[in-house]
Amino acid sequence: MEKNALTTTVAILLILYALINLGAGYGQFVKARLVSGTTSLAADMGQWAGDEDGSKQVRARGMETSTILYGIAILILATGVLELAGSVGLFAGARWAVPLVITAVICGYLVEVQDIAEDGLGPGKLIFLAINTLAMIAIVKTRRSKTAVE
Repeated sequence: MEKNALTTTVAILLILYALINLGAGYGQFVKARLVSGTTSLAADMGQWAGDEDGSKQVRARGMETSTILYGIAILILATGVLELAGSVGLFAGARWAVPLVITAVICGYLVEVQDIAEDGLGPGKLIFLAINTLAMIAIVKTRRSKTAVE
């Protein structure tokens, strides 16, 4: 793969984005644990008060919510790891970086869509969407220039 200013810039942006995603994934895990713990406490309190049915409903809904949050956390962490590995590959000019960065970009779009659905659209999310789009443009340009040479 040909290294140029665009791929180097994308690699640097992906490293920064990966660090943000790794931190966000950790935060999402903490959020899931808090939801799980709070739900368990609320269900126990309902059970102590004698409301068995309400306690079971609270516990079931809390488990569903924390499971979804854990799934989101895993997606965010996987995206961060893919971005980190892909950016190292871009710096090295490795061919294996292309599918890795494409996968990271797709996961990045999924993370941002989920985040927009949760918090709404803002300037930070637009920046992250732009980074993913720039990464995809860099990969496509690199692939086109390589096929034009061959």
